[in-house]
Amino acid sequence: MSTNANVGAVSVAESAKRLGVSHSTAKTLCRVGDLRSFRVGRRRLVSLAAIAEYIEEQEAKR
Repeated sequence: MSTNANVGAVSVAESAKRLGVSHSTAKTLCRVGDLRSFRVGRRRLVSLAAIAEYIEEQEAKR
């Protein structure tokens, strides 16, 4: 059985911490679609894969 480090999801607040940005910046990134997110009930979550993709996209811009 293989494991994948990008399986799972975190809150917008946790994704902000992982990206090193403010909570409001992370919320804006989600709202405009730069950081993919989804809702479960009233909570908005960001997959670990989406965080990794966002980082890769930002690195590619350099």
